[in-house]
Amino acid sequence: MDNRKSTNIAFIILILLLFVAALKAQKTPTALQDVVGLGQNMPQMPGMNYKPVEKDAEPQIILRDFDTIQQPKRVKRTIDRATAMKYIKVRPLNGTEMLALTKVKKISEHMNKNRKVIIYVNRGAEKDVQAFIKEFSKSREKYRNNPDFVFIPLETLWDLNEDDIRNSHDRVVYNLKEDCGLFCILDLKGEKLIRLKGSAVSKKSAEIIGVILQSL
Repeated sequence: MDNRKSTNIAFIILILLLFVAALKAQKTPTALQDVVGLGQNMPQMPGMNYKPVEKDAEPQIILRDFDTIQQPKRVKRTIDRATAMKYIKVRPLNGTEMLALTKVKKISEHMNKNRKVIIYVNRGAEKDVQAFIKEFSKSREKYRNNPDFVFIPLETLWDLNEDDIRNSHDRVVYNLKEDCGLFCILDLKGEKLIRLKGSAVSKKSAEIIGVILQSL
């Protein structure tokens, strides 16, 4: 073999051995991820323009985009008749009660006129009572000129207390007063008593009454 060729082969083998030694000096990959990233860990050889692959940058949130989002509109909730009926009690007025009502002056004058007598609380320092009075005033104003409705504050209607009961007539009137409570409707033609369930009143009960009056 020619000496020049032998020298070239020996030189190439030497270069390869040096390259292999340089590779062994690097950290040996122990996982598939290290093998894939081998190009990033390898020292750059002369003449190689290697650039590591950059990860995709996370998208930036632009706050001004939220300026155009519209706020949801508030929906006004209303009470329908079916819901309102769940909070009232309707019972018939018997003959004895109808007769007793003819003896109550502020009611008797409306007996034969197809009217609904609405008896309501109009005084009271309690917060809920004040809220009821304020809300119920809207219904009174709405139906003020309606000939089918008569509004009577209970404070001016019932003047009978338990100690004043003298006979069976007084007892019937007193029981009607107790059954009516702070609010009730006497449907004189239909011979019915309509009242709220429970003994308390509030703004919500006044709203319920407004729905009931509209349906009568």
